[in-house]
Order: sequence, then C-alpha cells, then structure tokens
Amino acid sequence: MGGDAGRLLRRLAHGGWTVVLPTSAGGAELSALRRAIGAHDAITATASTDDVDEGKPARSTTIRPARWSPCRSVPWRD
Repeated sequence: MGGDAGRLLRRLAHGGWTVVLPTSAGGAELSALRRAIGAHDAITATASTDDVDEGKPARSTTIRPARWSPCRSVPWRD
C-alpha cells in the first residue's frame, strides 16, 4: 500500500494540500498504518479512535478533532 499511496500523499503535500488521516485505528494499529503508507512527512494530522468519544458512523466525530480546512485538504481514509 505504501508505494503509490505515499507518493500521492507527498505530491499533494508538496502542492500545498493538507493531508489528514482519519481512521478507526488507534495506538499501535495507527502507528502500523502510518508505517505501511510510508509518508510520515506528508501527513499533517490524524484523527483516530484515540481522539474521539464516538466513532463510526458519525462522520463529524471523526473529522472534527483534526481541525482541517476542507478547502485544501485531502482526508485519506482507511
């Protein structure tokens, strides 16, 4: 997963986009996911299960903690 996904996320980040990783993963699983993507330098923020009181299916509870601007952001979902 890391190769193409990592290149895409780096290209977006270098183009001025904010890359946010909202995921239901948390803790060690989130760390493993970031390693698998292989684009630590491109991911500006994460919103994980560790950050919210409620999760899926309420989209707003997952996105809100990242405080990202939807105008120039790419949410990369797991």
